[in-house]
Amino acid sequence: MLLTNLALRSRELSISRISPLLYFSAPFSRRRLQTQATGKPFRVLFLGRDEFSSTVLKELHSAQDVWSEIICLTQPETNITSGSISRRRTSSPLSKLARELGLPTHHIPLKRKDFRKYTFPEPFCTSSTSAIECLPSNYVLVTASFGRILTDKHLGLFQPGRRLNVHPSLLPKYRGPAPIQHAILNNDKETGVCVIEMTKKSDGIDAGELWGMEHISMPTFPEFSVLREELANRGGRLLVSTLRSMISGNAASTSQVTSGDCVPAPLIKSNHALLDFSKMNANEIHCLWRAVSHQKPLTTSYRLPSSFQASKISTTDATSERRWHSVQFTQLELVPNPPGRTQLPLHNSPGSYAFSKPTHSLYVRCSDESIIAIKRLKPAGGKEMDAQAFWNGVWAAVGRDRKKRVNEGLAKEGDDRFDGSERGLWTFGGVDLPSQVV
Repeated sequence: MLLTNLALRSRELSISRISPLLYFSAPFSRRRLQTQATGKPFRVLFLGRDEFSSTVLKELHSAQDVWSEIICLTQPETNITSGSISRRRTSSPLSKLARELGLPTHHIPLKRKDFRKYTFPEPFCTSSTSAIECLPSNYVLVTASFGRILTDKHLGLFQPGRRLNVHPSLLPKYRGPAPIQHAILNNDKETGVCVIEMTKKSDGIDAGELWGMEHISMPTFPEFSVLREELANRGGRLLVSTLRSMISGNAASTSQVTSGDCVPAPLIKSNHALLDFSKMNANEIHCLWRAVSHQKPLTTSYRLPSSFQASKISTTDATSERRWHSVQFTQLELVPNPPGRTQLPLHNSPGSYAFSKPTHSLYVRCSDESIIAIKRLKPAGGKEMDAQAFWNGVWAAVGRDRKKRVNEGLAKEGDDRFDGSERGLWTFGGVDLPSQVV
């Protein structure tokens, strides 16, 4: 049934304000939405922030038959502090791309509570949010990894069928802010991207009608950045295809099937990146690194003799002089053919590590006796370094500790018993990290 109550308006106003949706039903089928042809390109308000948003925008911008105007809305510039003195301002990836493309760009308020009161820029605003005052049917709202929830007031400016979101998952699976990460973490064999109708928060996040969906096979050992780019490219093309169908009047949506398939994709937090070698095997650690290390570096702890202070942030082992420090693994890889004990003296206890000269890696023992190779690390308070530099630093600390023990009469010159191994020095992940370094 055609939704229109605009007979009191002039004929021109009625045509421009009419809802673009036709509702129809069939026996044993879900409700579907179908748009009325606009017959002309869209005026687009594009909301985004990151690399995913930018790639979607590139695809949209290149399809100049579907738009007559694009205005971008993104997060404000933020301050980045380097050390304790220098400070620089940085813009979102979408903001930088919009400037390159010559598109008008506006910044939302930094605080979320202020954004709820934010008014969209002209021409995407009206004096009222009632149905009769919503924008014409060739005005469309598009979001892609925007990072903010739109209010009912924001959504109410646009007619139903003109509130689109590009979401990188096969909905209803992975509703939420981190669908790509959770697809990698769960070792999914298939993923995809959707264009959906945005709905009120009370109706559910990412729960709107599906305007389009594309499936892709998951690559072997997918990494977040690579998979994000692939899904963004396909999502941008799917968005363009959807807009073309809306212009011609051929677009139709379907409801999401929620029986058993609605899997949440909550935000990735720092505690998700904490390593426990006694419970995680090498494949699980590698999978975690591919999924979340771009935003939350994998973190564990290591210890040194108390005579060597590697970091200002540390905790003291109550039963010994050793101190614990945090360290981040910034590059790692699987070991397809682990060396035997004759080739590399690596203990069987989880978290034990030793340096492999042929591969220039730290080999770390994980659960089920698997091994992960660490290529680069970043100790807390220090600079990123390769595995050999870290190993050399630990041995330097051991040398200083041995010298101190010799001077104190606790060891003799040339005594190899105090190489650190018998005191558990060569172990990652022996204590919980202090909260300030998580």
